[in-house]
Formats: sequence, C-alpha cells, structure tokens
Amino acid sequence: MRPGAVCISKRGVIRGIPNAFHGIKCAFRAANMNTSAQTPKYHRDEWASRFQAFDVGAVRYIVKPFEKSRLLDTIRQALAIAEDQRSISDFLSAGVDDRDKPRYITVKSGGVNTRVILTDIVYAEVFDRRVVLHMQDRECIEYYGRMTELERVAGSDFFRPHRAYLINLRFVSSYDSRTVCVQGTVIPVARGKYRELVRASGTVHTAKH
Repeated sequence: MRPGAVCISKRGVIRGIPNAFHGIKCAFRAANMNTSAQTPKYHRDEWASRFQAFDVGAVRYIVKPFEKSRLLDTIRQALAIAEDQRSISDFLSAGVDDRDKPRYITVKSGGVNTRVILTDIVYAEVFDRRVVLHMQDRECIEYYGRMTELERVAGSDFFRPHRAYLINLRFVSSYDSRTVCVQGTVIPVARGKYRELVRASGTVHTAKH
C-alpha cells in the first residue's frame, strides 16, 4: 500500500519507504510513486539542498530543532492535500458522459468534505498552502491544496493572472495591463501576463455569445 505522507530526514526515510537513503533522492522517488507529500528536514546552511528540494513538492521544510506539534501539524496538512489530490484525480479520470454534468471538485474544509461546483467559483487565491475559494452565492471555502491542481481541472473559463490568483473569466468586468476586476475585486496582473489575459478573455466572451 502506498503511503499518503512520508517524513524524510537529510540522511534517509523515517517512515513510509523502505531502504533508507539520501533524503532528496528519497523524496524524488516518493514523488514518482504518486506520494502526495513529503516533509524533508535540513540544516540551516544547506542552501543547495533546499533549492533542489523544491522540485519534490514538499509540504513544509522543518529546521532542527523542531517541536512535535509542528511535525504533527505538517503531517495533517500533507494528508489533507493528499485527499484533495485524490478527488481531483477522480475528476480527471471521469468518463465523457460525466463531464457533461456540472463539473465539481470535493475539498476538505473545516474538517468537512465539501462539493464545489467549478462554475460557482468567482476567483481563488492562495496563502501558505491554503487555497481560498471566493464563491458566487456562498461564503468563502478554504482548504489545504495547491493552486496548480485547481488550475489543472478548472478549464478554459479560468485564467491565472498572478501566481497567487486564479480567476473565473466569466466574472471579469474590466482589466488593463496591471489589474483585473473580478466581481468588484481588483486583482493584480503579473508582468508578461497581460497578452495572455487578453487572448483568454476574448475566447471566453466569444464563446458566451
């Protein structure tokens, strides 16, 4: 059975994958096994290892010494992300007939599994591994996850004008090279994203008509 979370030290695996070896190599191996989260721990002066470790998609980097509560919180966060990724994977593997129905994802928010219809999302923003969904007719939904995963399933109606935001183009009222207004909220447009925004917005509004 494949683990949902793996704890890795600089020198090898603590639990989750047998045959302990170098922590970075182990994290890459875990990622290739569809493991959802790893938590490497590095000494303060190992900058090269840190930068390399970003490629494995770790949930958090814990510097020694650390408190047990921080490690447990990271494991819980990793498991929550793993559950959300399973829901997204189920969506991607759905049949053609299922995709004709309203598209949705299931996320764990406040300890409760919540079904979110994608077309009801006005925009999403990310804060330190937490994704906040701003909905059309309901309160915000917050869950642990990655914006890239949401972007992957959201479809062509959505655009990412900035690394911290994913917007539903159908709710855009105006935009320029610096900002985009989404249902009254002004969101920054990253440098180099304006032309992509123009193309994406034009495609969506043409489809609407």
